[in-house]
Amino acid sequence: CVLLAPGEEIKLEDIDWATTPEQDRLVSDEVIDLTYKEAKTRALERFHKDYLLGVLSRHNGNVTRAAKDCGLERQSLQQVMRRYGIKATDAHSTEK
Repeated sequence: CVLLAPGEEIKLEDIDWATTPEQDRLVSDEVIDLTYKEAKTRALERFHKDYLLGVLSRHNGNVTRAAKDCGLERQSLQQVMRRYGIKATDAHSTEK
């Protein structure tokens, strides 16, 4: 903060994470009352789903290209997709 603050004084708006909208926060209020393990599991699940649907969407559901883009073997990507119940066709429903 000291290095990046534009002025002599660090203000709340100088700290991006402090003014991040609720939907962009890594830890939401819904997990605060959970155990660490439960909250971590939910956060990882959300990450996997959001990330994989995003990369699949970029490649129109093509698993081979999506795997290459995210640095995974195709089979590894498919394992993660199965673990989180993601299908290649789900990516089409996330397109705008």
